[in-house]
Amino acid sequence: RMAVTELRERGAKRIAYIGYENNDISTVRLHRAFRETIAHATGKEAEEQLIARVGAQPVCTEQYVNRWLELPVEEQPDGI
Repeated sequence: RMAVTELRERGAKRIAYIGYENNDISTVRLHRAFRETIAHATGKEAEEQLIARVGAQPVCTEQYVNRWLELPVEEQPDGI
């Protein structure tokens, strides 16, 4: 919640999320908190294309970031 709030205060409007794809309670809570905070801050649901659930290998994260950077500029996240 704090990260999303901080990014919003700095002017970010399209915030992406990168989290693990496991079902550990802390991972589930972080993902839920991200979605809730985005919904509260924007009045709409988080954009699915800006949510990455990744494995433990760094290459997984890199693939998502590269995919986001290939989007048209107006669709790219301005905060992660």
